[in-house]
Amino acid sequence: MKNLIKICTVLLLTGLLISCEEEDFENDFLEAPAKSTLDESIIFSTVDLAKGAVDGILEPVGQTNSYRGRFIPYYGFNTDVEYNYSSDDEGSADADLVAYDAKPNNSRMNSENNAWAMMYQGIERANIVIRGLRNYGNPEPGTEFGQLLGAALTYRAIYYADLMKAWGDVPARFEPITTETIYLGKTSRDTIYKRLIADLGEASTLVAWPNETAATTTVERINKAFVKGFRARLAMVASGYQQYPDGIRRSNDPDLSVQKMYQLALDECRAVINSGKASLEPTFEGFWRKYNQENINAGGESLWEIPFSSGRGRVLFSFAVRHRSVDQFTGQPRGGTAGPTPTVYYDYNENDLRRDRDPVCLTSGVQQ
Repeated sequence: MKNLIKICTVLLLTGLLISCEEEDFENDFLEAPAKSTLDESIIFSTVDLAKGAVDGILEPVGQTNSYRGRFIPYYGFNTDVEYNYSSDDEGSADADLVAYDAKPNNSRMNSENNAWAMMYQGIERANIVIRGLRNYGNPEPGTEFGQLLGAALTYRAIYYADLMKAWGDVPARFEPITTETIYLGKTSRDTIYKRLIADLGEASTLVAWPNETAATTTVERINKAFVKGFRARLAMVASGYQQYPDGIRRSNDPDLSVQKMYQLALDECRAVINSGKASLEPTFEGFWRKYNQENINAGGESLWEIPFSSGRGRVLFSFAVRHRSVDQFTGQPRGGTAGPTPTVYYDYNENDLRRDRDPVCLTSGVQQ
């Protein structure tokens, strides 16, 4: 009898242990992370995965209502010195963008994927990438992770520079969104400019010169010459005349004074020139031909180009010679929605070899 009790007791305990083990197994199995998802510690400690995340920062640029079909063609048309809007549909949603007079119901902007929304989507992706690379990638100068962090910092600066170019003071987000930061007011552009200039200073120490590494052999990747050139341009803009909420003036911030910013711009430009890693094209025609042939080799006059997929860019289409019949290049009966102002021709010295070869001058309507 005692033996039977012992056997029953052993069987009962064994059953309980098996039951507990099965329950623990089921809980562990059900709570295990899905194999199709990865957290930041994995993504940003693996070079190839991190590269994909960095490339994703630029994906919003390719959206039709973003840079590709709206911001570059329409916001980019009205510079007051080079191009004017020559389409027949004056007063349309497109024309209002050109004149910086978009109404609340503007069909080009009143959408979920408009230029503003896509820029901030790119900024949010950049914030996540920058946080991940700093925490898990050990991004040092001369390393692949360093190159990636430099690119992410630069992409974010590009988005902010264009936001301020079109809308002035905007909300500043330099960390991923949280429930506490969903709604933000606008930030002074002076504060944003100083942050971007500092970020680009860091980026320039992380990325390589053109053709210095495999990552910088093409102008579709960020390189040190572009970062320094962009930083110089941003310094000039930050210290220049702008339309502030209280009027058109220069910045009152001593850190953005003409003396400081012009010196910074000069130093950065000299660094690029003295590096010998990038050079100007001998002729404007040569530069124009390379651009139209999609020559993306690094080291020339073009330092960085937004990478669009084949057939998706609108720059050459929009800034082309105006025509209404099907042509042999695009196969479309349209093109040239923006045209040059006649005064561009006279901006060139008569001895300037670029004048009579400049496509802008050749299409300006001026008889030579």
